Amino acid sequence: MSILLNSLLLVLREVLEAAVLLGLLWNYSKLARLPTRWVVPAGLAGIVIAICYAAGIQLITDLWDGTGQEWISSMLHFAVYLPVVLLVGALYRPVNTRLLVAAMVLIFISASIREGSEIVVYIGAFMDAPSVKGAVFSGALIGAGIGISCGVLVSTFLGTLRAHQARFWVGLLLVFVASGMMLQAVALLDQASLIGHSTKAYDLEFLISEDSVLGRLLYAVFGYDSQPTWLQLGVYLGSLTVALGVVLVAKRIPNNG
Repeated sequence: MSILLNSLLLVLREVLEAAVLLGLLWNYSKLARLPTRWVVPAGLAGIVIAICYAAGIQLITDLWDGTGQEWISSMLHFAVYLPVVLLVGALYRPVNTRLLVAAMVLIFISASIREGSEIVVYIGAFMDAPSVKGAVFSGALIGAGIGISCGVLVSTFLGTLRAHQARFWVGLLLVFVASGMMLQAVALLDQASLIGHSTKAYDLEFLISEDSVLGRLLYAVFGYDSQPTWLQLGVYLGSLTVALGVVLVAKRIPNNG
């Protein structure tokens, strides 16, 4: 695989997740009639923190006996999932506006830190390699453009739906994206030997390889893993169950307000 294509796919994978999340949160704001002024400061904060995180990646990696990066990355995944549970429940039950905006800011900043720092680290590794630097930057720009365009398309499509349809799809997609992050969090902790060993639940590598273009995109948006362990699968299904359960409870309990 050429350096340009590899750069394109890596940046696309990282940007796509943040772009899709932003598109979902943008439509959520419209559905819940919330202000969208948070987007710009949250985006800027995410970029600044991501650059700082990437600059100190060696120090971070050395924390906690060399498992700092895995711990912090998994915590960033949790910082997306938990606020999403609040948001999907609030689609059907009234929740304080400031709390909802704070939840969206936390989600977007957390996603931006994780995805943005990986892009910065990747591009930074080629800064002293003039022979390939041009290809890396070109691939990164193309990948970022495609990722942002996909996020815009998702947001635009959801904006064409009726309110009840948009509410359903925004909530469902948020649940699946956030639950996929929980699966990724377990994978990170497993790689660092921070959790007990668990055998593989199944193998879908023959169907959709994680190294294929489709596999990378599915990983970026939904946390696809072709060979998850039983623990990963259990956490993923548990995360889905909790989030969908919150939605069902919120819909069934009468609103006395």
